[in-house]
Amino acid sequence: MTFLVYSTMGVPSEAKKNSSSPMPMTNGLPFRAATSLSGSADVLETLGVTLESDPNAVSERLNENGLCFCFAPKLHPAMKHVIGVRRQLKVKTLFNLLGPLCNPAGATHQLLGTSNSKDQTMIAEALRQLGTRRSFVVHADDGQDEISLASSNTILEVLGDRIDRKVITPEDFEMPKIELKSLYAADPNASATIITGILSGQLGPARNTVVAGSAIALHLVERCESIGQGVSLASQAIDSGAAMQKLQSLR
Repeated sequence: MTFLVYSTMGVPSEAKKNSSSPMPMTNGLPFRAATSLSGSADVLETLGVTLESDPNAVSERLNENGLCFCFAPKLHPAMKHVIGVRRQLKVKTLFNLLGPLCNPAGATHQLLGTSNSKDQTMIAEALRQLGTRRSFVVHADDGQDEISLASSNTILEVLGDRIDRKVITPEDFEMPKIELKSLYAADPNASATIITGILSGQLGPARNTVVAGSAIALHLVERCESIGQGVSLASQAIDSGAAMQKLQSLR
């Protein structure tokens, strides 16, 4: 969801590395649900977004919209052979960590998340060794693998050869603390309904969470001088209709 917001500000998302591009790039790799109720790829398709299989089509989408999606089973054919096993296991495996690190985009900046601090440290170290320009690896104290307004958040910032630790709280966004259950979605249809509502201007915990995550993404790529400014920019992207237009351009 955050990608729709920050991509309205000229930040290419899911792009292949391009040394001639003056803009930083961020990425995430959509998967279908294997160890959760609703995978990001499932939600994207429910929203009417086509997940292209041809790398040239993915690149063309990026050039047209500043945003594209790298669907793992299509761009990494070997991935499709483990999907069935992962669904049968119904627990997180090494593939939950490998996906973002095997992303074909070659992004210079990445915003990733883990559900526990041990994995967070491993991912950050892997990014450091892979030579990322600047990346954030997020872990929320409530167990979420993204920025949470229900708890404090630990961010490992990978900057060149350094890894720095930061703690971000709901107060840093000047937003009220929320109950985690207020974000629950039972299936892709429920998730899509929530997303459409946010982009249509509905207020509440879900919107605030999206704004907070977008603010951190903007801070990562240095499009804002403070988290507060990032919150303002993200809110404007939603309220102006720009984020909804970005979604519609992907359909």
